[in-house]
Amino acid sequence: MPLYRGHVEISSGSLFLGHAEIEDGYQEVTKFYENDPNVTVTLNVIDNITGGNQYTVAGDLTGATSTGLPGQSYAFNTTVTADAGYYFTTGPTINNASGTYSTSQTVDTTLAGNVSQIPPNQCVATAVETWSGSGPGNVLSFSTTPSSVSRACPNTLQGSSDFTTTTTITDSNYQFTSGPTYTYPTNTINTSQNVSIIVTGTVALKQGSTDLEVTDNIIVQNSSDYTLVCNTNSPAGSTNIKNASGTTINQAGNYTGQYEYAIVPAIPANDYDWQWSNSPSYNWNSAGATSTATLNGTFGSSTPATQTLVVAGVLVAGKGRTKCNITDNISAPAGAVTWQIQYKIGAGGAWINYSSSSPWLDYSTAGTQFVWQAVITLNAGFTWTQQGSSSFSPGSSTTIVLGADAITAVTLSGSAIASMTSFSSSNTSRGTCALACADSATATYYHDDASGMGTVEPSVGDYVYTNSAGGSGNALANGWYRSGAANFSKYAYHVAGNGGLVDIVNGPGSTCGGC
Repeated sequence: MPLYRGHVEISSGSLFLGHAEIEDGYQEVTKFYENDPNVTVTLNVIDNITGGNQYTVAGDLTGATSTGLPGQSYAFNTTVTADAGYYFTTGPTINNASGTYSTSQTVDTTLAGNVSQIPPNQCVATAVETWSGSGPGNVLSFSTTPSSVSRACPNTLQGSSDFTTTTTITDSNYQFTSGPTYTYPTNTINTSQNVSIIVTGTVALKQGSTDLEVTDNIIVQNSSDYTLVCNTNSPAGSTNIKNASGTTINQAGNYTGQYEYAIVPAIPANDYDWQWSNSPSYNWNSAGATSTATLNGTFGSSTPATQTLVVAGVLVAGKGRTKCNITDNISAPAGAVTWQIQYKIGAGGAWINYSSSSPWLDYSTAGTQFVWQAVITLNAGFTWTQQGSSSFSPGSSTTIVLGADAITAVTLSGSAIASMTSFSSSNTSRGTCALACADSATATYYHDDASGMGTVEPSVGDYVYTNSAGGSGNALANGWYRSGAANFSKYAYHVAGNGGLVDIVNGPGSTCGGC
């Protein structure tokens, strides 16, 4: 059986009698607390009307009951009407019982006034109030003074000069947002009768409001690895409260409407295997420390203006990550150089080939070292012009930090060319093929096999260098040169582009190709 404060259920562990928790106490065999949230009020009608009994009492009579929860409103409605041929010379005044449930009790409605017989040749106008406004009329009580006006027939009514009406709201949850206004009768009557007083205006539920002030005390190694939102229903929506201490979340609505704060912590899918080592807890100012992530209640005059909430918990990571960012600055023909980045776990581990297509390496032990190296290989048929190397220093390493990234970087450098073939050549640049063919081939130069022809002498597409190291600094100057030994099978070749590129070959033949 739950306990209630007003009409709000009290959560476990939140109400004590001395040092004894009441919620436990009332479950004992000998109960010291009997809890029943329902309260009943019983009506007693006190009739103080004078002049006779020629009237009828209707509506709520003596013995009527009303039941509800503490804090809610109740109201009885008793009416009095003069019998035919009679009218009230004063009154009737009806003091209907109303209020807020607190304890079971008897409450009084009091009737007052004087009833008399209508005199001959008198036209009595008896006021009847009619609600014609917006909103529930059953929460309104009307009183008109005097309740009737008697004049010799015919009786021409004088509006507000004859009557004054007042309106009382019997339910404390409601209020007038406009009005009330009254339209009084001004017609002429030729017999005693009821006349209408029209009441207009707007009656609506009062508005309630409450604010929630949030403190996020969740402890985490990396603040980006959880979400914390507060869902509300008045209005419906969500507010991010992660690391947002001091954030105020307002809800407002009609009295009797419900407010709700629902906290939702979440660990999104991530790369670090985040998990709660201490599950989130919630300390609400009105409910105390609890594992309950939801607080709700009903708007009303007792709604707390400010709620407070402290969210606590500990979030830890199960693993960390490491990777290597690679920059390849090696300059070489296709197929000339191959390289492989490797790592090992700990100084004594075995080397493992690293793949940059799946760069992240996960590990669950903090402080573990990953040692890195680069293996660079020059393939057969090629020559280094700048020895291949990496920016890794001996023992380069990364250290695993749970919940974080450890990144190293390496730059590969070096240059290579195809292996060189030596050949005999003249050593003077000539402007024409014929002049070159007249020179002697006394120098030794070198060409690569960029053309793919595989010849001893240069072919179109090869590059010619003055020594076997190659490179742009050793490229043969532009012009015509003779190739071949001692006028035998001699031919001429032309270099262009300032990089040693052979673009024309004339020959072979003793005529040097008809230069």
